[in-house]
Amino acid sequence: MPMGKRKVRQLKALQSIGFLDSNFIKLRRYENQAHKLAEDICNAPMEEEERERRENNIIIALKGMFKDEKLPEGFFINFDPRRYALKIKENQVPEGLETDWGGYGILCPEF
Repeated sequence: MPMGKRKVRQLKALQSIGFLDSNFIKLRRYENQAHKLAEDICNAPMEEEERERRENNIIIALKGMFKDEKLPEGFFINFDPRRYALKIKENQVPEGLETDWGGYGILCPEF
């Protein structure tokens, strides 16, 4: 499938679960922050308060991008630093959303 069609399909899937934006720029920023947090946790000891603070900052920012400031059902931050961090549980993935090999929905994949 051509990249442009994949982006459109992804955007429609996100909008079906309340995403309010029309592009991925801000969402990509929070994906990068969450991924960096996962890497930092993996690479060195981190105080629980610091991890929670950074995680909460990401979640608060993301909530502002969704209708009624509610994250999609099944949303979670994946702290495995090997790939994407902002995901949706496999049984909550809307049609058209990109998924990983495990079937988890990826909010902001690279196209």
